[in-house]
Amino acid sequence: MAVRVRQLLAAGDTRILLGGAGPDGIAVLRFRPAIWSSGLECYLAELYVAPAERGRGLGRALMEAAIALARDAGADTMDLGTNETDTVARGLYESLGFTQLEDGTWYREESADMAKAIRAGKFGTPAAVAAESGSPDAG
Repeated sequence: MAVRVRQLLAAGDTRILLGGAGPDGIAVLRFRPAIWSSGLECYLAELYVAPAERGRGLGRALMEAAIALARDAGADTMDLGTNETDTVARGLYESLGFTQLEDGTWYREESADMAKAIRAGKFGTPAAVAAESGSPDAG
């Protein structure tokens, strides 16, 4: 797995956020040029929090940092997939402004109000989550 992660990071279209002391959580983001805008699209390839750490806000902190990182990278949309039965994750995504499309994909488009909230620091920063985990991305 470590080899594959290094390959993904070296390609330049993948960013990884770590959270918690273990680290105890991870968010993996993949970026691609958008079709309908001059910005990027961001795909949340993975959001995982260790079972012992769930329910303590780490997933939300990682998602908020992922949204901020995507916005800072120039993404104007973000999409993800989740299991229909994962009601906790679905609730988190809905609370962060994601909408489930007919095909089951979850989608979030930046609005002026959301971008303003992100710039105002409402969602924290990727560096703050990385610093919490002791990640080298903290600086």
